[in-house]
Amino acid sequence: MRVELFVPAAKILLAEDHAPTRATLSGVLRAAGHNVESVGSGVEAVLLLKQNRYDLLITDLMMPEGTGFEVIQHLRKRKIQIPVLICSGYVNEKGAGKSLEGFRFSALSKPFRPEDLLNTVRGLLTPAPAAKPKS
Repeated sequence: MRVELFVPAAKILLAEDHAPTRATLSGVLRAAGHNVESVGSGVEAVLLLKQNRYDLLITDLMMPEGTGFEVIQHLRKRKIQIPVLICSGYVNEKGAGKSLEGFRFSALSKPFRPEDLLNTVRGLLTPAPAAKPKS
């Protein structure tokens, strides 16, 4: 399956503890032309964020070794401003809002369709329009 991109290919960090879900999400994103590094815990995600730059973080929230919230706290502490996509069965955008203040973010509730993932990723990677000056 090849999906047309409307944004340039991105370097994405995916943190998901459920191996089959991680493999599926990585496959969908790679088929769309993205470069994906995937890990199974928040601890591993933080280690990679210390070593590399990414265009987007996709994270589950409830993982046994370092939660998605801890990964987001690391972004805030290091002043890393990248878009964040939460993919979890435990959250919606309102529930995640406080921990993500100041970040461009979205949330998908599991399960979701591959096209929903790609549309959300595309929206997060597309630069927000500049505010129009008031006349």
